[in-house]
Amino acid sequence: MSQSDQNQTPETPETETLEQENARLTSALADATSQLDARTRELRSTKHKDAFRAAALEAGVLPKAVNGLYKDSGYDPGDSDEPDPGAISAAIESAREAHDYCFKPPVVEPPVVEPPAPVVPRPTPSGTGGRGKFRVSKENSMDPKWMKENKAAFKAASLNGTLEFVDID
Repeated sequence: MSQSDQNQTPETPETETLEQENARLTSALADATSQLDARTRELRSTKHKDAFRAAALEAGVLPKAVNGLYKDSGYDPGDSDEPDPGAISAAIESAREAHDYCFKPPVVEPPVVEPPAPVVPRPTPSGTGGRGKFRVSKENSMDPKWMKENKAAFKAASLNGTLEFVDID
């Protein structure tokens, strides 16, 4: 008997069953490995999307625009298991100009408005009204600028009963 004949295992029903079992287990291992790889990719993707969402919201992205911005930002997690905050921030900032509609508008502080000048009583004909009254002529009551400037005084006089309408000729 030659040496090559000695290395070959004789075909027996038991050997055939073991080979079939080996093939089945090898196939099952390949399927399990494939499923594990798919779940790993899914978990990695979820981690990156969650990190992107948190950074985007902090950067002022509108909540309903986060998913679209994630797709359009060019952020690529690659094969990294852990998100890179620097790469995420860079992707968000680079998308800011092209996708400005995805971001909350900047807060604009209202201009400081000086309080209106104190109300200077208008001259009235003698005999009408007395001291401590807030006198308003028909002309003034029809002037939007004057009414706006004197709104607080008009309201206060109305509430405390010192408002007086007068006719000036």
